[in-house]
Amino acid sequence: KTYQGSTRVIVPTLRSSLAAGEDLRLKIVALAAGPPSEVWLWWRPLGTGSFAPVPVRHIARSVYEARLTASQIAARDFEYYVEVVPAERIRIRFPSTAPALNQSVVLMGASLPVH
Repeated sequence: KTYQGSTRVIVPTLRSSLAAGEDLRLKIVALAAGPPSEVWLWWRPLGTGSFAPVPVRHIARSVYEARLTASQIAARDFEYYVEVVPAERIRIRFPSTAPALNQSVVLMGASLPVH
């Protein structure tokens, strides 16, 4: 009844687009032999700036939830990755190419800047 494999991060539903004004809600499954010491969602506007952490809430067993609000997103396309730090302190990321290549989200119906 306990997981004995190597630590894995699973995001069951990937969102590549959101409606303008919609929050990003992510369910995260962190499979590990024991509870991870840390679980983070890191995000930034698409291709610019530093990544900012978003609090992740423990739901049950190995399931966590992260929420990036529409006000944080501020009608901008963005990118994110998930980071799990198990007891062994080896950071596991989703996608595995993060933070160089991340999951991108495009906002639909957002007004474009006028130049």
